Amino acid sequence: MRVLICRASEKAYVGFNVKEVVGVGQFEVYEIPQKPDNLLGAIVYDGRIYSVVAINELLGGKEIKTFVVLKNGFAVGVYDMDGIYKVEEFMEVEGVLRENFERSFMLNGTTVYLLEDKFFSNLPKVPPEIEIDIKRHEETIEVFQKEEKSGVKAFLVEVDSEKFVLPKHIVKEVQNINSAGKFHYGNIYGFTYFEGNPMPVVWKKPVKNAKWIVILEDGAIPCTRVQAEDVKFEKSDEGTFALVDGIRYKVYNEGNIGELLRWI
Repeated sequence: MRVLICRASEKAYVGFNVKEVVGVGQFEVYEIPQKPDNLLGAIVYDGRIYSVVAINELLGGKEIKTFVVLKNGFAVGVYDMDGIYKVEEFMEVEGVLRENFERSFMLNGTTVYLLEDKFFSNLPKVPPEIEIDIKRHEETIEVFQKEEKSGVKAFLVEVDSEKFVLPKHIVKEVQNINSAGKFHYGNIYGFTYFEGNPMPVVWKKPVKNAKWIVILEDGAIPCTRVQAEDVKFEKSDEGTFALVDGIRYKVYNEGNIGELLRWI
């Protein structure tokens, strides 16, 4: 499971299943009349109203600095984010926190509590009759159409000064960077959509001049330039390489694509 890990305090961490996250950002919280104590209010994201809840009091945390927006209609306020990690082993939560969390895992010696349906099952939502003035901002998502010419075998990708090649068959789509929103946080560039599912946009280090998002099977990367090419592949003990106009570039495929994404 890919997990977005956030801090509720300096020592308390929570995790969100990346497949449930539709956005991250700093939003205006709208006041709700006669709201329950554990409902902070509401935010508007992509033309929809989300109920805002906090976890920092539960885990002895700090103030809220950003929100994680989830598919189930909630936005969770957190203090900070740490990154997206691949998690394979989980533990059952015991003690008083069992009321809110069923599973947890260890990260660098620290327990991370996974926020799942149980956490949200008894939380109140914004009443359906509440009306908020939603300012709609319709922005066309510019999509770089993949070349379907028979000679095109790969894409030469540039991320700032780094260049490499991606085989055509692993590139699902290329979108304008604006489709991921304006929110950037360290290696996380936000979340875009592909075929109706949220897709995290990540990279192994900050990118200064991102213009495009290359959608892959299990994540997306922000790029400065994407160019369709007819390449000649060659393999060696150092890995797979491609020749483009006589220049040798490293090829990333299913076996080593994790080097480009911030999966830790």
